[in-house]
Amino acid sequence: MNQLRLQELLAREHARFLSRTPTSRALLNERARSLPQGVASSFQSYQPYPLTIDQAQGATVTDADGNEYLDLHAGFGANVFGHAHPAIVKAATEQIAAGAHYAHPTRALAPYAEHLCERFDLDLVRLCNSGTEATMDAIRLARAFTGRDLIVRMEGSYHGHYDGLLISMKPLLTAVGEPPRPGVWANSEGIPHSMMGDVIPLSFNDARTIRQVLREQPVAAVIVEPVLCNLGLVQPVNGYLAALRDACDETGTVLIWDQVKTAATVSWGGAGDLYPLGLADLHCFGKAIGGGFPVGAYGGRADIMQLVTDGRVPGYGTFNGNPVTVAAGLAALTEVLTPGAYERFDEHHARIIPALESIIGEYELPCHAAALGAKGGLMFAPRMPRDYRDYLRLTDHTLALAAWLHLANRGILLAPGSDEQWTLPVCLTDQQADRIIGAYAALAADLAA
Repeated sequence: MNQLRLQELLAREHARFLSRTPTSRALLNERARSLPQGVASSFQSYQPYPLTIDQAQGATVTDADGNEYLDLHAGFGANVFGHAHPAIVKAATEQIAAGAHYAHPTRALAPYAEHLCERFDLDLVRLCNSGTEATMDAIRLARAFTGRDLIVRMEGSYHGHYDGLLISMKPLLTAVGEPPRPGVWANSEGIPHSMMGDVIPLSFNDARTIRQVLREQPVAAVIVEPVLCNLGLVQPVNGYLAALRDACDETGTVLIWDQVKTAATVSWGGAGDLYPLGLADLHCFGKAIGGGFPVGAYGGRADIMQLVTDGRVPGYGTFNGNPVTVAAGLAALTEVLTPGAYERFDEHHARIIPALESIIGEYELPCHAAALGAKGGLMFAPRMPRDYRDYLRLTDHTLALAAWLHLANRGILLAPGSDEQWTLPVCLTDQQADRIIGAYAALAADLAA
């Protein structure tokens, strides 16, 4: 990669972004008078500044300056069904007209929960309001079930902003030492030091070390994304998830899969369709199961969930099972994200990924293409990383930023940063798939010019 050319392209695309989006910049400054960073979530703060979106329809969004984008950001994957899908709009608006919030069960609650159980192979499920709540509650449940305190998590992965799981989420490597047993690091100030000793960070795809740790220490749970979706798209090596399953069975440890990003996106039945030999005891959900509304859920084995039934581990939340979320989520899962939708995702990626691989080869880019169901993209590392440290070593973060700007300036919107991937909306057309290919071809040509 010609670094001088890359810096020139980055500067040019940065200037072009500023010239195309002055209203977004002005609105950021206006919001900053009352909102820290001018946004509602730290994830919405990115360079040069976040776009302000005014409207969306189908596979596109329109910003405050009237620029239209093919939306592959998809709300960090929550909008895999696209925007304003008629079936979801109908379900949500009918429910809003009948009342947006009761804090009582509704008729739709049972079919929604039953669908989640059937689709993701759960005995019982408890609803909550976000992926963070789901992982927090699942951790508490696992500790109660085992009578143990320690948690194993994969270094670098993101499981929400619960204190105990912000430990060693993308740690500063100079502060934690080397694998196989690195130290812990808090990704935010304000996390109690007393929590640090309860978390054991290990490397993804290193089943041997996890097995050793579980045999040596009384671990309550191993929490893992079956596919790491905040380091590009890092997939488990052959046999890794099955080895985790065996190690947890041997030691009486609860295995938790964080499927907040993979459920209803990588396959109809989530990651369980792809890796059935490593299935977890508890699963955590969010994003795409809510039809575009805030949602979370956790569920799994009946004997573990019995602690919720008995009231020994209460699952609280004023908005749990919110009627609008339940109505929209049920419509999204049963009317939009049908088995046929995943066939369509596969068809699109069968067209897109070989084309990207051809572009990579032609221009000798330090990248690789990957896809699982609706998720995929061009990752800015020459091969798929195995873990967090591999991701840091291999990824060209400057190239990732230049690519994001280049694509945004040409009407293709992805989640910002080198650690995300795209989510194809179910309504994507063949012509829009070809636009994606064409945009990457133009990027490669500009890098090589």
